[in-house]
Amino acid sequence: MLYLNYVRELQFDEKPDYQYLRDLFKKLLYRHQLSNDFVFDWVLAEREENQKSNSNPTDKFSFLSNFSLGVPQDNTLNIIGKPLKIASDKNI
Repeated sequence: MLYLNYVRELQFDEKPDYQYLRDLFKKLLYRHQLSNDFVFDWVLAEREENQKSNSNPTDKFSFLSNFSLGVPQDNTLNIIGKPLKIASDKNI
């Protein structure tokens, strides 16, 4: 309640005492014998969603497996009706 009372009493143009507010939460964690692991609800939800959608959730680049630049096998792109040859490593 201290936090809510404090922020409710702030005037619109008044700067909050951020250190005081951080200390309130630190004391609360200490009192309940908890630690700040920086794992937030939205991080956990994102992890669960990724585990459901990816067969290998430990591979953080697995989403690239379906990614394609769309360059044809002969390394040409047709831009505005004109073919454009794309340089390959062999041509450089």
